[in-house]
Amino acid sequence: MNNDTESLLSIIIPTYNNGKLVTKLLSALAKQKYVEKAQVIIVDDGSTDDTMEILSQEDLPSNFSVISKKHTGVSSSRNYGIKLAKGKYVTFIDADDMVSDDYIASFVEFYLSQKTYSDVVIFDVNEDTLDKYRKASAEDVCGLIEGIKNNKPFVSVGIHSKFYLKDLMIKSNIKFDPNLRVGEDLIFNASCILAAQQVILSNKKLYFYQEKHSVDKISSQNKLNELTFQRDLKEIIPNKYKEILVRYEITGICFLVERYYSHYRDMGLTFNKAASELRNILKNYEYIRDKRYDDILGRKNRILRKCLSHKLTGTSIIFINLVNGRKVNG
Repeated sequence: MNNDTESLLSIIIPTYNNGKLVTKLLSALAKQKYVEKAQVIIVDDGSTDDTMEILSQEDLPSNFSVISKKHTGVSSSRNYGIKLAKGKYVTFIDADDMVSDDYIASFVEFYLSQKTYSDVVIFDVNEDTLDKYRKASAEDVCGLIEGIKNNKPFVSVGIHSKFYLKDLMIKSNIKFDPNLRVGEDLIFNASCILAAQQVILSNKKLYFYQEKHSVDKISSQNKLNELTFQRDLKEIIPNKYKEILVRYEITGICFLVERYYSHYRDMGLTFNKAASELRNILKNYEYIRDKRYDDILGRKNRILRKCLSHKLTGTSIIFINLVNGRKVNG
């Protein structure tokens, strides 16, 4: 392969109200080997604090650029970064996370060792027997999208620790869905994996999560987000990988009960209204009776799935509240 690594890698970092954290990340990246071969794009999503002021005072290398735009969410920020990307490959880092000291070098050295382009390169794979690199097989596809293989953690299901060929995204028209605030990275990553001709895996650890992410937060947006996520997933997953839909339907409806309907008062609902609304939504979850993932769901979600499979929505809400130590009122 051509050893010219000029414009090899574009690193896209969306940021919103976290100036102090992102400068720590940028400082670490600026010191890395091969950083001069990377394009680092910081997209500020209309921060309302002093993030932009902090960034303007940073002495950043010439290949680091800071762009400020109207606040429209992390998906649109990443899409904006993709439009500006000049690298053959694109990778994403969240502003409040950290990467290894050889994050850039690990990818560049892999790239230089190959004779052909790979569509997706995935690091942080949980596979002890993995050689330095290996090609993913058809048997790996479900595991790469679900994050588990043989009922064990396999790889993160989002975009982190992954390097995507930009041409793949352009030819397949793969973008982040701006209507999603949770799971947008999973949909993007799954779309790239399904469109790829060659995916390379490595168990080298490159990415370190530092902060609590939005999937763990309670929000009135969780219902619409979950329904949009399921719609997007069904649009991209072919029938031969049906088991992916099964798992995400079950974990998705459990998430919806835990992070939305169990907080029905905060969502402006009565108990009866929440139970009725959840019963109607269940009509779209055709795999709720599927037991294949019970062993990895955990006891709480296993019980919850069984309640929901019998349309016991009120019981499901009461159960989650009792488990979490909350009283249930009408």
